[in-house]
Amino acid sequence: MMNQMSELFKKIKEYLIIVLSVFITALLVVLQSLKVDSIWILIIAISYLILFLVKEIKEKKKSELEVIERKMTDESIKRIENEVVKRNLELYDKQKILMEFLNRGIIKEDDLILNLNQETFITVYHYNRSVGELRNYLPNKKTPIIQILNDLGFLPVGYAHGSYFYHVININSLPEELREVKYLEAYIRKKFINFWNSFMLQLEKGNKFLYEKYKNKRVFNLSYFISKVFPINMSVGYVNFSSFDRRFLTKFSKFVNIRKMHIDKQKLNDLLNMASISIFVDSFITQDREKIIRNEDKIKKELKIKNLLDYENIKEQEWILTFTKLFDQQKAIDYAEKITSSIQRCCPIIREFISGY
Repeated sequence: MMNQMSELFKKIKEYLIIVLSVFITALLVVLQSLKVDSIWILIIAISYLILFLVKEIKEKKKSELEVIERKMTDESIKRIENEVVKRNLELYDKQKILMEFLNRGIIKEDDLILNLNQETFITVYHYNRSVGELRNYLPNKKTPIIQILNDLGFLPVGYAHGSYFYHVININSLPEELREVKYLEAYIRKKFINFWNSFMLQLEKGNKFLYEKYKNKRVFNLSYFISKVFPINMSVGYVNFSSFDRRFLTKFSKFVNIRKMHIDKQKLNDLLNMASISIFVDSFITQDREKIIRNEDKIKKELKIKNLLDYENIKEQEWILTFTKLFDQQKAIDYAEKITSSIQRCCPIIREFISGY
């Protein structure tokens, strides 16, 4: 709500300046036609007024930036990071279910694409020069900006010279505090600076030679262009339908608004009645997951599962007893915890689909 009000006031301010400029221009034309003697005094007065307004706007903008800097503390960054981890897990589950529905024909690809075109996105174009041999000491050999954006849930679009340079995200996939470009910019910049400060401290301890070589050099750099793109100014599409493949949809489906999707009710009911356990065990070790699926009928009979949403009623202890017939005690306990957590996260998303129909 606060973000919407901020946008509204910003638009009002812009329109007032435009209206004032038009009014002044029209007034000058009228005065000139009337040959008013004091026109130069009026021009000076109006010019002073314009300069005063411009100064006020600049001061306000500077004040806003100072407020943002004060708010973006290490504590707030840590809190946002924790929220991002939770949100990304929710988005992953949403993406998993959407792709399951897509594969079973419950939703259609063209509807998914149409839905994406109705969302507001934030885009980040970024570039940094190579850090040379220091790259070998980076975590996963990834530049920090890539890691920062990946952690936030951004998806890469542009790729050149061995690295992604353009990332996008649906605005609602970000924590509310980062949905304004100014706050997002402050977060990214501070994370970037904190990363390199920490990196240099670690380098000092682990490789004195490289630390001495680079400690006074400005090897760490970043340029960025961050913008908010509204549906009216955006288009997601394809040239050949095959070029807009499942890999793209798999990644971008997590940005879709579930309530706007068209559902094939019969196929959704078929999926619910099938009550397959597979959707809840995707994170298990492959051979163990396959073993569970092979024994699915026995598991459903033992736990009295007749509908996909019946899994919500199964307690963790019941899963332990069931899994001990397939695995050792410790693995059964671990898998019971995993599947219980997966069910608790996924079933509400499935219910969201059902609630619309």
